Amino acid sequence: MSDKFDAATFFMQPESLPDVFSKTLSDFKHIYPELLDEIVPFLEGLGFENVWNAPVFHGTDDFIFFGKHHGLTMRISRYEDEACRMHPAQTVPIALINLENDLTVRLYAGETLVQNYDGKEAYLANIRAEKSQPSDALAGILMSDYYNFYDLRIRNLGYVTTDQGDHLISIDTDCIYKMDEGTHSWRAQFNEMLAQEGRQAALQMQRYAALQTDHSAYQGLALRHQDLREAFFEAWPGAHLGQGAPDLDKMKAFWDLAKSKVEKPKRVARHDWIERVNENGIKVRVKIETGAVTEGLTPAWKKPKAKPT
Repeated sequence: MSDKFDAATFFMQPESLPDVFSKTLSDFKHIYPELLDEIVPFLEGLGFENVWNAPVFHGTDDFIFFGKHHGLTMRISRYEDEACRMHPAQTVPIALINLENDLTVRLYAGETLVQNYDGKEAYLANIRAEKSQPSDALAGILMSDYYNFYDLRIRNLGYVTTDQGDHLISIDTDCIYKMDEGTHSWRAQFNEMLAQEGRQAALQMQRYAALQTDHSAYQGLALRHQDLREAFFEAWPGAHLGQGAPDLDKMKAFWDLAKSKVEKPKRVARHDWIERVNENGIKVRVKIETGAVTEGLTPAWKKPKAKPT
């Protein structure tokens, strides 16, 4: 019996996408041969077999694979600038992998659609009922953090529930991006912080995300699923640097951890410290924390429940 995952059954076509998008990787074999020459060996190196039969969604610039039982989404893009898409008001990558020919792979956590919200936060309930513009709830936060946004429609939004309140996030991972002001400095900061390998890379990734906002609730969201991030970089320490190869036993442990977070979400409380420069130009240490929160994964982009009447 093979120890590898069957890509044809590991990934799925989400219920929220119409059948016209139901494709397998083999459907693109003659359309993007050079890209697939990179993507197929990469997936095989992660421990998958039967890769050509993997269900996949092809967007404008991406191949997107949706985990059926593991609650993770894999987005493979060309010429993507991951440094500008790390605000925790959208799902922060679990992992970054740089391949040859300017291909970037990002793994994201599956969070819950705001269309399925049944909590007590009025602004989220109104969004679910389509009584308010979804972007309004995030616009002030993002613009004050020098981030821009587009296409924040209801179907692209999710939420995270915490004991300190429920928070709106973008589950479409290219809707929010850093404005051009100070481009050199924040990209240099990203490259410097992510120059390390292994668990240190996982730690610096969460800290970089937390540094993108002054809003404490969203700083805390940068810590979400840090155990998965550490497990991935334990399996592939130099993935983000385009170096080395994954340890398949540790990579299987990573996928198993993800599946456990779908089946049995756990209560956790995470915290960390970041260094930032305050309004007086003084470097200070700031504590970031989640408070008590249930961390689980949802197989990405499940079909919304019926809208309220």
